[in-house]
Amino acid sequence: MVCSDSILVNSIDVGVVQSVNLLIASQLEATYQWLNCDNGNTIINGETNQSYTPTSTGNYAVEVTLNGCIDTSACFLVAYTGLEEITQTEKKLTRIVDLMGRDTEFKPNTPLIFVYSDGTRERVMKLEE
Repeated sequence: MVCSDSILVNSIDVGVVQSVNLLIASQLEATYQWLNCDNGNTIINGETNQSYTPTSTGNYAVEVTLNGCIDTSACFLVAYTGLEEITQTEKKLTRIVDLMGRDTEFKPNTPLIFVYSDGTRERVMKLEE
């Protein structure tokens, strides 16, 4: 949208960046009001920040006000599956314990339990002659 007053012509950026379930209005230094597209673009009370994380699946837009001009973004789908978002992070070995649960160092030909940073455990026994 282009909005003009008697002197200036202003253009509002109504782009939205979506990162999984987080929506971020692209326009800087403006006033924001997030809307529920599935409910006739009704105002979402209290959601006036540049970013918005919906609490339920639906389509959402942002109304941006800048220098007296108002425009609305397209609607963006945020879908929750009911499962925690799975993040892939590198797991690291944090402890090695023996079968009695005592911390130890790696020893070949000895049954050990490797404990990783993500909470997983692995039984390991490396055979060497």
